[in-house]
Amino acid sequence: MIKVYKRENSDKRAYKAVEWLESHQLPYKIITRKELTGELIKEILLVSDRGFDEIMVSRFRVSHAHKLFYEKFDFEKMTVNRLVHILLEFPELLRSPIIFDEKKILVGFNGDEIRKFLPRTHYGRKYF
Repeated sequence: MIKVYKRENSDKRAYKAVEWLESHQLPYKIITRKELTGELIKEILLVSDRGFDEIMVSRFRVSHAHKLFYEKFDFEKMTVNRLVHILLEFPELLRSPIIFDEKKILVGFNGDEIRKFLPRTHYGRKYF
């Protein structure tokens, strides 16, 4: 099943992703801060090519308070478990939406890239 992590005060990209999944009648589950677990973060990392760099907000695009957070901690030297714990404590450091299943991931929304979640049975239909 496709899972969509999104912030509570989600933005236009998360709305577009959910709208796209619904229009293609693909089953999905929304994951919010309350449902986020260390296991889910590790599940996301398993399908990510770039690891934490792919799923975390860039240090250049965070609020002032979080810039101080980035300056205080050296993420490069942290263990995976420590960084997962920090993301659970401060989920606003995660990008949104993060769309993933057992094999694929898409961070943000891209109308072309999200098509990778279509099962092969959809390819012959006029969904494009």
